Amino acid sequence: MSNCVVMGGLGEVGRALATLLKKKHKVYILDKHGRPDAEKVDFLHVAIPYGKDFENWVKIETDFYKPRYTVIHSTVPVGTTRLIGGKIAHSPIRGQHNDKRYGFWKFIKYVGALDKRTQAAVTEHLAGVGLTVSGGWKPEETELAKLLCLSRYLNDLAFMETASRLCKRFRARRDVVTDWTMTYNMGYAKSKWIRPLLDFPEGRVGGHCVIPVSRMLVEQTENEWLDKNLALFR
Repeated sequence: MSNCVVMGGLGEVGRALATLLKKKHKVYILDKHGRPDAEKVDFLHVAIPYGKDFENWVKIETDFYKPRYTVIHSTVPVGTTRLIGGKIAHSPIRGQHNDKRYGFWKFIKYVGALDKRTQAAVTEHLAGVGLTVSGGWKPEETELAKLLCLSRYLNDLAFMETASRLCKRFRARRDVVTDWTMTYNMGYAKSKWIRPLLDFPEGRVGGHCVIPVSRMLVEQTENEWLDKNLALFR
C-alpha cells in the first residue's frame, strides 16, 4: 500500500531514508528550503539533528501536516518522544553515519511508540520497505539504547586512549595492547567474550555524533564515569 510521506530533514540520514521510502511511497522533502505542498499525509519522518528547538519544530510540523503518524529517527534525550506526544514513535538509526543505507539492511530497526496502534502502524510501514523491525518497545527504551550505544563506543575509545598514555608512561610498545586483544579474541572465538579492538584515537574522536551524544547523556544523568571519559578528548 502506497502512502503519502513527508521526510523532515535531508542530511545523511534523511537522504538515505528518502531513497528507501521512495521505492514504495510518494515522498515529499521538508527541509531548510521550505515546506512541500502535501495533503493527507500518512507519515511524517523526522531526521533532523537534536537541538533546543527540536520538540517545537516537530510539534509545529505535526500541527501543519496533521500526519496519521510521526516517526522520529533522530538521536534524542530520553523522554523527548513522550514530551512531544501524539501518534508518535521513536526509531533510532544504527550503523556508520556515512553509510546509512547499508545500515538499514544490516541492522534490525527498533520502534518505540506511545501506544499499540502507532506501534503496529509504524512497524508495518518500515517492514513494508524491506526492513527487519523490532517493535513492542517504549520510546524511552529506544532513546536510551541509542544514547548508550554511542556512549559505549566513546568508553571503548577512552580505554584505547588511556592504554596509549600508559604505554608511553612505561615505555611499552602499544602493539602489546592490540596483539593481546587479538589473541584474546582468538581464544574466545565465537563466544560472547569477544572484546572490541579499535585504533588508538590519538586524543581525538572522529565523526560528528559520538561526543555530542555522550555529552547529552552526561547532562541528563550527571554520570561521572562517562564525564571523565569525555574529559580525555577535551
